Amino acid sequence: MTSPSDHALSETLGPLFDEAWYAARYPEALASGLDPLAHYLAEGDATGNRPHPLFDPAFYSEQHPEIAKSAGARLKHYAEVGEPGGAWPNPLFDPRFYLEANPDLQPLGESLLAHYYLYGSRELRAPNPIFDSEFYLAQLGPGAAGANPLVHYMEQGDLKGFAPHALFAPAYYGSQHPELPVKGGARLAHYLQEGGRDGTNPHPLFQSRFYLDQCPPGARETVPALGHYLAEGEVHGLAPNPLFDPEFYRDTNPDLVGMASLLSHYLRFGAEEGRAPNPLFVPEFYTKEVWGRAVARCDLLAHYLEAGEAEGLRPHPLFDPTHYAPHAAKAGFDSGSLLGHYLRRGGEPGNDPHPLFDSAYYAAQLSGPQPCKQTLLGHYLASGEAQNLKPNPLFDPAYYAKKSGSGPSDHLLHYVSMGGRAGLAPSCLFDSALVLGQMPRESDERVSPLEYYFQSKSEMKEGPHSLFFASWYQSEHPEVADSGLDALSHFVEIGAQRGYDPHPLFNSRWYREAHPGHLDDEMPAVFHFLESGEALGLAPNPFFNAESYAAQASVTLRPGESPFSHFCRRGMDEGLISSRLFPFCLQFFRDQNPGRRNRSVNPAGGYLVDEYRDRSAPEAEIRIELPPVYSPDVSIVIPVFGQLVYTLACLRSISRAENEATYEVILIDDHSRIAEFEPLVGIANLRVFRNEKNLGFLRSCNKAVEHARGKDLVFLNNDTLVMDKWIDRLIETREAFPDAGLVGSQLLFPDGRLQEAGSVIWRDGSAINYGSGEEASDSRYAFARKVDYVSAAAVLIAADLFRELGGFDEFYAPAFYEDTDLAFRVREAGMDVVYQPASKVVHFGGASHGRDTTSGIKHHQVINQKRFFERWRTRLNEHYGDGTRPEKAAIRLSGHRALVVDATMLTPDRDAGSLRMLNLMKVLSRLGFVVTFIPSNLLNAEPYVSLLGRSGIQVECNPHISSIDQFLQISGTDFELCIVSRPDTAESCLDAVRLYCPRALVLYDTVDLHFLRREREILLKGVAAVPAAIREQELEAVARADATITVSEFDRAKLLEQVPSAVIHVVSLIHEVHPPTTSFSDRNGILFIGSFQHTPNVDAVLWFINEVLPIIHEWVPELRFHIIGSDPPEEIRDKASDRVIIEGFIENVDAQFSRRRLSIAPIRYGSGVKGKINQSMAYGLPCVATPPAVEGMDLDWESEILVADGAHHFAEAVAELYENETLWTMLSHNSVASIERSYSMAVAEEGVREIFRHHGRQLPEKAGKAISSRRG
Repeated sequence: MTSPSDHALSETLGPLFDEAWYAARYPEALASGLDPLAHYLAEGDATGNRPHPLFDPAFYSEQHPEIAKSAGARLKHYAEVGEPGGAWPNPLFDPRFYLEANPDLQPLGESLLAHYYLYGSRELRAPNPIFDSEFYLAQLGPGAAGANPLVHYMEQGDLKGFAPHALFAPAYYGSQHPELPVKGGARLAHYLQEGGRDGTNPHPLFQSRFYLDQCPPGARETVPALGHYLAEGEVHGLAPNPLFDPEFYRDTNPDLVGMASLLSHYLRFGAEEGRAPNPLFVPEFYTKEVWGRAVARCDLLAHYLEAGEAEGLRPHPLFDPTHYAPHAAKAGFDSGSLLGHYLRRGGEPGNDPHPLFDSAYYAAQLSGPQPCKQTLLGHYLASGEAQNLKPNPLFDPAYYAKKSGSGPSDHLLHYVSMGGRAGLAPSCLFDSALVLGQMPRESDERVSPLEYYFQSKSEMKEGPHSLFFASWYQSEHPEVADSGLDALSHFVEIGAQRGYDPHPLFNSRWYREAHPGHLDDEMPAVFHFLESGEALGLAPNPFFNAESYAAQASVTLRPGESPFSHFCRRGMDEGLISSRLFPFCLQFFRDQNPGRRNRSVNPAGGYLVDEYRDRSAPEAEIRIELPPVYSPDVSIVIPVFGQLVYTLACLRSISRAENEATYEVILIDDHSRIAEFEPLVGIANLRVFRNEKNLGFLRSCNKAVEHARGKDLVFLNNDTLVMDKWIDRLIETREAFPDAGLVGSQLLFPDGRLQEAGSVIWRDGSAINYGSGEEASDSRYAFARKVDYVSAAAVLIAADLFRELGGFDEFYAPAFYEDTDLAFRVREAGMDVVYQPASKVVHFGGASHGRDTTSGIKHHQVINQKRFFERWRTRLNEHYGDGTRPEKAAIRLSGHRALVVDATMLTPDRDAGSLRMLNLMKVLSRLGFVVTFIPSNLLNAEPYVSLLGRSGIQVECNPHISSIDQFLQISGTDFELCIVSRPDTAESCLDAVRLYCPRALVLYDTVDLHFLRREREILLKGVAAVPAAIREQELEAVARADATITVSEFDRAKLLEQVPSAVIHVVSLIHEVHPPTTSFSDRNGILFIGSFQHTPNVDAVLWFINEVLPIIHEWVPELRFHIIGSDPPEEIRDKASDRVIIEGFIENVDAQFSRRRLSIAPIRYGSGVKGKINQSMAYGLPCVATPPAVEGMDLDWESEILVADGAHHFAEAVAELYENETLWTMLSHNSVASIERSYSMAVAEEGVREIFRHHGRQLPEKAGKAISSRRG
């Protein structure tokens, strides 16, 4: 029978004694015959048996050593005294915590341990602050259903590595306390007792000391710290570590409102889902940082805290621990997390988290108070970028967004993460691609070009942008050194607003003045140029031509690179030039400031790399070296008033330009300031005169002419730069225009665009500069022609004529319309006013007088227009009214129009057919035609296009026309005469000519009879028969034309045999004679000249070398054979030796014809008159020819030319003529006379006249009137 005391004890201990568990754990209890509780009380307690999975007698004795260790005394004490007093039954059950956490248990009055064991564990209630039953069971999986989480953890889970809470990592904690067992919950128990006061942490993301430092003093003694955080710290915004911001995590994750533990959520779910723990930790980004390392997504933040930051890994594209470290050190940081330090102190200017975020610069842009809790970088990312605030002087969010298409936000992040390495520009004057090319190959891939610039600007050879040269900028503006800014940032923030130039080749003031209306007052010039000006074709300085520069073969632009950037970046280094004016650009920097000219280095040279300094050193100055000439061909008259820089540049260009004509330079100073006059006085051979008072342009010019000694006068503005041959081309104009009285140059803007191609005077006396702003190469402006007037900025007139006309009429003093009036008076005198495009002069325009016509001297332009109109009213009635198409008005003086179409571009220095056609067109010009030439293949081939243009022949070809048919549809009715040359050309375009040129006389020019030449080649070489198509093609052209032209009576007769009804005229080869000046004894060698694209020439030379020359060398061993002609084939080049000289193509053959003793024409087949014979005879050089070579030429075979057939006879003739001076002299004299008789320009002119008479056509009228000097 159980005693009352035993019953009472059983009642007390019953809820805390688990009979089933006890019996299973201690099988000896059942063997004793006692029930489990009785066994425990009688024996078990004394032997250390546990009455319950959660009651540890040994642990309880440590707390209450005074309690007996038998008969259930300890369990009874816990039940009656211990639990109510807060004693723990085991290291992991906290009764007080359990009761506080579960206030619903207070009215029940039952054992808390028993409640937890029986009910609370099932209800997932926590036995202590660091045990999360739900979390724990989730780790066990479905198989653990019904398990008591705490019991399981203590008996199995701890040993197996399961964690009791998301914020307690047993292994991690144990690594800090290796003395602790790895089972039974010992590590958790230790933390519950110590609470992190020893500096150890329960989890990598909970830093005990960091947390406790935030707590109020009383709370710092609370154990454990993690428990405090979970209970109230997170609610009050305390952070568990420097990098987890509860408020940020809550605010950025509105779905977590009401969440018990944000940090736990982050560890269990948030990290895996990629949620950020603070504004500057980006999981996706950090994942890339740890690529290749075994770091799980949920451990990214822990990895950064434990190791990543120390390794220099970045948690955010814009936080660089390595960069921030020295800033943090200045702020007193000595240990801990750099990112954590920045998150706390980042609102203070001077703490820069990244090379691209200048916190002081950014803070200065904030208009209101600086953010309190938020870092400056956080403010920028949250709202500053959207307001277009800049993180540093060189990153412009708006610019980057426009250029990169990076979306509405995160522009700096985009640049740092991918844009910079992709070459995208962070701002207008920073070229990421250029900087990338300068970065070492081994450089960190995370470093953007802008970062590299800020870190390594002194090591960058090419700088951050082609248009910015730091060393030059700093030398020009010493205040940069004291500004605290790098040179580029100084320019962007300060210099650009002050109008400073970023580069010596970019003239900001000039750019703004030269392109009015394009940019507002606030926008810096270089920014406008880069963003839109360059695309619009605006020039960066007066000396750069983008199109001509880019056309150079060695210029290869990077994707997105402009010609000017390429020139600044590489072009100068490689010796390329921006235009022919570039040397003057350097010179302007010397001349603009006389003080600079005295520096030890060229002010434009400091920015140039070593390879280019030879061009920019002071000794490379373009010196003014004028020739000492006392009887010059030309007197150049330059009136000046101030503008010393332009005057010096003009004189330098004259000195530098190549011309055959001799010249003197007369400079008349119109009473400038002494400081601008004196530098001119000391220039050698410059004839300088100074007016005692200001007389104006007109009177100054007239006064200067009084001192002129040249046969011709050239009036030249001082704001001009002249090109090679500019004088020669003006003088040569008289060859094509014998009546030219006044000849003007082609005026160009400094950027290469056309300024004036002659001028049109309208009926009201107003004028336009024809072609202004267009491409100078346009066919409309690229040929010499008669015009209304040419500007006196660059014009030539015979000195006698100028004086006879009385000079510039003082009726127009001081300036304007005096040159227009002179042009009209020249025309009244029966002479022509001609525009010559081959004489090229750059005219700055407005440098002397400005551009404003409402005041100052320019106002006289308006006044003098009225005076001019009144004087020339009658003549002006013959002009077109304003509003007429300028193209029509520009050629009103040019007479009838003729069209010539040939197979290819004429090459008169290479083949006789081209020379004949060029001279035929010159004849047509002399007869009053304006000639247009079209190569049927439309190939634009220089220098031949320019050669024809300066001869007064308009050339239409690519790129100005795309087809002959298209051209004729528009212009065909303008032509009175059309000549189509060669059978292939006739086949392709003769029908179109007949269709679209209804007013024209259409002539087919054979050049030679192609079918006849082919037949003779067959007879000689025995090749296949002539295709019928060749004969039919040529004869069909004869039949379809109004008439045909042959080069000889022989060819005419042959054609009439084939087409008896054809109208056939003869216009042979045309030559100008060059009587010999070298004697027989001063000559040596023989020559052959001809193009080797013509097969009869190849055959002739090979036959002569192989069959004839060996015989000659038996008699005249020293004789040398010179072969002249383009494209000699390999079989001829292989014959070269010391006695067979392959000269190849020679542009100017005058020297060869004056040095050699005779020429040969060993032609064995062909057709037509041979140009090589006529050319030789025109120079008075005797010739030996074969019978086929002289076919059709009315020559005496004994007195004008030697003709021989067969190798031996040909060799005899050559040897005889080579050594017989008497015979040589006779043939030389008679050769010249023969050409004058049969092949001169006069003969050809008469031939053309006869054609027109035969067809009943009128030639153009040529005006000619006596001199009539009209004075007002």
